[in-house]
Amino acid sequence: MNTGIIGCGQMAQVHISYVLKNTSAKIISICDVEETKTRETAARFGIEKCYTNPATMFAQCPLDVVHVVTPPASHAPLAIQAMEAGCHVLVEKPMALSVEEADQMILVARHTGRKLSVDHNHLFDPVVLQAKRYLSEGLLGRLTGLDFFQGFGLRLDQMTGCTPQERWFSSLPYGAIQDLVPHSLAFLLDFVRVPRTFHVTTKATGIACPGPFDEMRILAEGDQVLGACTISLSTQPLMERLTLYGSEMTLEANLNSMTLIKKRKERRLPKPIRRTLPDLEQSLQLLSSIVVNTSKYLLGKIAAYPGVGELVRRFYRSIESGGEPPVTVEQAREVVRLMDVVRQETERSHACVSL
Repeated sequence: MNTGIIGCGQMAQVHISYVLKNTSAKIISICDVEETKTRETAARFGIEKCYTNPATMFAQCPLDVVHVVTPPASHAPLAIQAMEAGCHVLVEKPMALSVEEADQMILVARHTGRKLSVDHNHLFDPVVLQAKRYLSEGLLGRLTGLDFFQGFGLRLDQMTGCTPQERWFSSLPYGAIQDLVPHSLAFLLDFVRVPRTFHVTTKATGIACPGPFDEMRILAEGDQVLGACTISLSTQPLMERLTLYGSEMTLEANLNSMTLIKKRKERRLPKPIRRTLPDLEQSLQLLSSIVVNTSKYLLGKIAAYPGVGELVRRFYRSIESGGEPPVTVEQAREVVRLMDVVRQETERSHACVSL
């Protein structure tokens, strides 16, 4: 398969690395409005052809797959253009910024017979996949709750010197949080399923980058599971942590260090031992995970954004086999729909009278 890349930012380089590592596809072209950055990226990865106009790339290159790795506002038009040119498309999250755009993308995918998938990469992080295996095997018992904390810690002084292109998220309706919230919504949909009730609270601390708010809490009630997600731009350090609460066991997955801690039921032991044994067991688990992960990093078996690598591998495999892509268009559309719900709930909460 011949692959083309649209976008030359940080995530584009992640996608390129994993296409080269995890698939048999050949990346033959790359496109970005910034010609200098395009040529630099092409030279770094040995990509033959550079373009600043996607239409020209589609007209001149025989492409089978296109990765759309650009700011969210351009996802829909670029993905549609690529599918109409006969390409399967993997687009960065979120799928689009409105349900109408998402529906148009799905319509074009069905009309052209092209596969369309979205990079909700955290669903495919190794520790998340392992946690889901434990859940499916019944080790957690009944899943009762989910907590996802995403602490981005983006400070005003860190924005100094950034180019407008590197600050594209500041143009989103609710800033950087709108770029982060798809991760939370993807987890809620995966574990809570379709929420029956949905509540959003926000707060502007003034600590983080400009925007209407820099803290968000989401609470979603499913039929059996209660999910809570926090997005914080004002806390340090960077933290992404998923906790699954079960009737038999609780799992705590650190998405930064890729460690998974199992917290088991209390055993009938003398009280002093019963109080200290869980901490000892969890410390040993953490130490073991750190040793294993460090070895894998040194040997090149783990790279940044491992969930992207697994999702890319599954996407190309779905093209070859004719099976379902790793993230279906229905799943991705539901994330977009809930993004709209978040926006509506946020506007409603700001309209509430302070007590």
